[in-house]
Amino acid sequence: MNVIYSGLQLLTVGAGAGSRITLASALDSGSGRAASIRRRYRAAFAPALRRWSVLSANWHTIGIFCFAVLKAPLYYFAFETCCLNAVLLFLLAGQRKRYRLFLSDMPSVMHPPSSGAAGGSPARSPGAAGTAP
Repeated sequence: MNVIYSGLQLLTVGAGAGSRITLASALDSGSGRAASIRRRYRAAFAPALRRWSVLSANWHTIGIFCFAVLKAPLYYFAFETCCLNAVLLFLLAGQRKRYRLFLSDMPSVMHPPSSGAAGGSPARSPGAAGTAP
């Protein structure tokens, strides 16, 4: 059952089984890069986790309470259907973008350029901190 849930979850955010295999193989490669990959993963997805808390049960309960105080509890369902689903779609779009950016940077993490390469500096992803426009 967990395999089905995980598969559906990854499809929802736009990351297929291939991305999970890529990440797992990078972590299991034994190249000593697991700590770097984990650090990049946390940096990419931790801020998003805080944004997802907007959809927590606490906010739903507060919403129901507010609409009940206004003597219009049925309006809560319209609010949830329209507004909270719009927030969900916005968060899913951001999550898809994060997955794409994170996975597109995986080859440079798994196989960094050798120190003898021209310039001698590691490759940076577009938008990485410290890069010039």
